[in-house]
Amino acid sequence: MRIRDIKLGNRLLIVAVLESSLFALFIIYGLTKLRQVINYFPVYNAVAQVNEEIANAQQCVSSYSVSFDEKYISELSQHLDRAINEVMPCIAELTSDTEERRNFYSQTLSNLAELQAHLGKMLEYRKEIHERVQGLETKLSGTELRAILAAVDNNMAYTVFSGIQQLAKFQATGDQKALEEAANLFVQVRRNVERSASQSVALFKEVENEIQQLPAVSQKMQEEQMAAQQSYEQLQGGFGRIYMALDAATTRYSGGAMIFIFGILIIMVAVIFFLAWYIGHQMSIIFNTIVGTLELLRSGDFTKNSMIRPSDLERKDEAGSMLRAIVALREKMAELIGIVA
Repeated sequence: MRIRDIKLGNRLLIVAVLESSLFALFIIYGLTKLRQVINYFPVYNAVAQVNEEIANAQQCVSSYSVSFDEKYISELSQHLDRAINEVMPCIAELTSDTEERRNFYSQTLSNLAELQAHLGKMLEYRKEIHERVQGLETKLSGTELRAILAAVDNNMAYTVFSGIQQLAKFQATGDQKALEEAANLFVQVRRNVERSASQSVALFKEVENEIQQLPAVSQKMQEEQMAAQQSYEQLQGGFGRIYMALDAATTRYSGGAMIFIFGILIIMVAVIFFLAWYIGHQMSIIFNTIVGTLELLRSGDFTKNSMIRPSDLERKDEAGSMLRAIVALREKMAELIGIVA
């Protein structure tokens, strides 16, 4: 079937159907790409949740270092357990499509477990230091001891107080110099007590022994702190890489979708423009033929010498019907004029 055999209304319907099909293809493709991009949003949210739990755990460490409240140790464990047992399974489901993302999940899970272990041990050592320092302060703050020291030398009580302050500074900051200063002060007090043959000599020897054990505990705590920092940096590095990978994938899908969309739009415009031009051009030819034939009839020319071609009469659309009607009218008028004549 030729295009000229299709009725004008059906031609317009075909154009509308073609335009609708291209638009539907554009919508379907766009929704597919949009779905691929939207699928990344849960990954962003899950990683952000893990990061939030880590930040809360670090806040628990800071709060415990200030208040030494046991609840912060429990909350630290809860935050990291939530990240490992609740959020990470979601990440496992969301990142199972590529090898890179599966590696991200396994590495993140391993780093989280290491971070939890190192932070837990670090708090244990900090708690041990706190308890040891608290015990020393209790031993050195008794009324009876102060009376004994005052009997030996009035300045010794102040020296002991200065040593306690240095212990408190060491507990708060981990400054080894403060611990060394405290040890030197208590050695000085012990020597003065020994010279006076006071009964508190044994106490200060015990204090010295306790202080000598603190550096080893502090060293272990710092090692755990450094290991925890390393695990944290590895986690943040992994988060940065997965964010970059997701951003790159989003950009890639978005760029591909935009190119496809613009391509479809250009094709739609080109097709519609061509069809409109073609249909208009064909109708212009037909209308010129009809107008020319009617002008001949108006001038009294009823012969077959007109602009109508045989192929025009074979058309099956509205234009063909009009031309056949005009030819029939011309023949009928010619016949009537012949009868009258």
